[in-house]
Amino acid sequence: MWILPLAVGASLASGKASARSYRGYGEPVIEKRDFWRDVGTPNFYEVETLRNKATQLFNAVEASLTGDTAFAADERIKYLTDAYHLMKHARALAPTDLGILGLLGRAADEAGMTAQAIEAWDAHIKIANGLDHADHDVLARYGALQIRLGKIDEAIGLLKYAQGTVTPSGYGAANDPGRAHAMAAIYLAHALSAKGDITAALDTLIAANGSNVAQYYGYGYGSGVTLVAFALAVQYDRNEQRAAAFDQLEKLQAGLAQNGATYFKNQILDDLARIPMSPPEDVHYYRGLMYEASARYVEARAEWATYSAIPDALWRHRALDHIALIDARKRATPEDPNNPVGPGGIPIPTPSP
Repeated sequence: MWILPLAVGASLASGKASARSYRGYGEPVIEKRDFWRDVGTPNFYEVETLRNKATQLFNAVEASLTGDTAFAADERIKYLTDAYHLMKHARALAPTDLGILGLLGRAADEAGMTAQAIEAWDAHIKIANGLDHADHDVLARYGALQIRLGKIDEAIGLLKYAQGTVTPSGYGAANDPGRAHAMAAIYLAHALSAKGDITAALDTLIAANGSNVAQYYGYGYGSGVTLVAFALAVQYDRNEQRAAAFDQLEKLQAGLAQNGATYFKNQILDDLARIPMSPPEDVHYYRGLMYEASARYVEARAEWATYSAIPDALWRHRALDHIALIDARKRATPEDPNNPVGPGGIPIPTPSP
């Protein structure tokens, strides 16, 4: 009769000073054990340790992409594969943990294991009881994967549930909601415009605060605020609304100018490293427009040329238009190829008589 109370008392007493949990970068700290949590999730501390170790690996990969020294591809895959195996073990210990399933799918996706990513994210959505309750980061990444597979309708179905207002919300956090909403908005805008619905694409980015660029200077890191505003300019450009595109870019540059002359370029490049484009070739379109807006025409032309060399690129014709304008500008101002002239720094060439 006294066995259960004694066992409970002993468990609580011994747990006050001996329990270990792992936070941040895996440093152990002492905290009180939660008896009922231990009953419901007996592997809680081990799962959290595995989760934190995997997060360290994700952070290391991301830091390498935004830092001065990027990992070699094989080193990056090694880190991501290690994260995948850590999350696979964590899933065996906690098969219904939605966060573990999300990270498992992310590791698999970034390591090139598409089938495993789909299985993990499908399990996440099922356990979460549908798209309404699934994690927005999972839905955004899953939508990006569907775009890469050419399944645009499936991507739109996922990304619509991952929408949200993008606001400054932290630096580089793996679970940053602002970043998930930024990814969803950018990917959804691409998918909608790929189906010819440019109006819906523009509305998606405007609703995600892509037009409110002035109030967000200096807050793009992690949250993707700046990249959403830049993506709106990209969509204007793809729809051949050149004046609207460069008006958006000028507002964005003005908002970021007080942080330094090169901050606009550095911010966009940093966000492009943190938020992978889908489809992947879009990174060249974004870089081309960024360099062109920064009056760095040599780099801009190289990015446009790379994009236009991809036969299946949806906006290849627009890249070729940019190349023609840059070449015309160079002919018009051979003495100073980096001197911006005309709207967006590029004059419309005058036909020869």
